[in-house]
Amino acid sequence: MSFRRGVFVAFSLLSLMLNTACQLTERPENREGLANDSRSYSYVSYQKDYITRAALQTPGVKEAEVYYTGRRLIVKITPNPDVPPDQYDAIRREARRRISASAPRNPVHIVIDSGK
Repeated sequence: MSFRRGVFVAFSLLSLMLNTACQLTERPENREGLANDSRSYSYVSYQKDYITRAALQTPGVKEAEVYYTGRRLIVKITPNPDVPPDQYDAIRREARRRISASAPRNPVHIVIDSGK
């Protein structure tokens, strides 16, 4: 085997080893992030816009903001001005159902901001 070929093989093996051996392997219950992903695969996590979109599809919701505390999601919902306050619990339940369908493994706390 020539020197050039040996260097090529060594470099290829080193590249292969670095790409496969440096991945974090965590049990699913120890994972973090919006979708409980492994931190080494951060590009797979749910983005805030998926959760915001799910909240905005709830009837009676005017605005939605998503905050992530590291343990759970906090979704701040501003209802439409014509929605009476006695409907807020129904909006909260429906928003939770829709958000849970989008991000099923994340505990969600929904805050209704009346904007008044």
